[in-house]
Amino acid sequence: MSSIKNFVSKIKSILSNQNKNWLIFTGIAVIAVIIVLLATQPMALRVVAVDPPNQTPDMPLDSHISATFNRPIKTIDQSTIQFILEPQVAGQVSFLPDGTQAVFTPQANYQDDRDYLIKIIGRNLKEYTFTFHTRAIPDSARFPIDLPPPGPANLQDPKQRLLNKLPYYDDNFLIEYTMTRNIIYISIWNQPIDQYQQAALDWIETFGYQDPQTELNIQFNIPRNLIPESATSLAP
Repeated sequence: MSSIKNFVSKIKSILSNQNKNWLIFTGIAVIAVIIVLLATQPMALRVVAVDPPNQTPDMPLDSHISATFNRPIKTIDQSTIQFILEPQVAGQVSFLPDGTQAVFTPQANYQDDRDYLIKIIGRNLKEYTFTFHTRAIPDSARFPIDLPPPGPANLQDPKQRLLNKLPYYDDNFLIEYTMTRNIIYISIWNQPIDQYQQAALDWIETFGYQDPQTELNIQFNIPRNLIPESATSLAP
């Protein structure tokens, strides 16, 4: 009788140890699965820096806006990234080759002396908001006091006819005139830079100029993200 009890006791002990071992094994397996899932899950996408910084005062009216992300954005997701400005400003969004930074290029100047709210949204991106205040333009700079008014008497003047058409917007460049500095700015938005620089100059030549760069005071503005490393001397 005693031997039977001992046998039953050993069986119970074995089963009890097996249950413990099974629970330990199951626990380890569950932890391993969780670790694998966390390792394969992509890092949550968020904005880590913007330029200009939040609450920037005296923002130039033709400035670009850039956002840097905590990880590269896949090409398929880049088209979902949007810069929404209030007041509304249309523009183009481009990416650096490594996908970690987006650049918003406005199609027109911002309004002067205004507060702007910028929202950056996109697929799997945590919404990011910030503000800036644009530079105020003095009243003396709002009117071309040193230029004759447009009219029939001035239609033969190439410069006046050109200025009457500015600002001029193209899908790849913008041509605008700053009266206070007497400078014609040409902003290039896309690659190849040389091709669109020449396209802008060709457009100016249609007003009767043979060599606009020597006959006019022209300055090129090129976003830094479009400038090859070997040509950084072109940076505005």
